[in-house]
Amino acid sequence: MRCGVLAGEELARVRPAIEQANDLTRWVSGDAEYRLYLRPLLPHESGCEPAY
Repeated sequence: MRCGVLAGEELARVRPAIEQANDLTRWVSGDAEYRLYLRPLLPHESGCEPAY
C-alpha cells in the first residue's frame, strides 16, 4: 500500500473524477488497476505516515 497527498493543481486536475467516484470505482494507469482510499488530511497531519 502507498500513500500520497494531492494539493493545488494536482488536486484540481483529478477533482472532477474524484467527485464522480464511489467505493467501487477502479482507477487505471497503463495496464494496472488500482483502488484508492481518499480522505482529507486532518488538521494535525502534514502528509503521509512513514512506512514501517
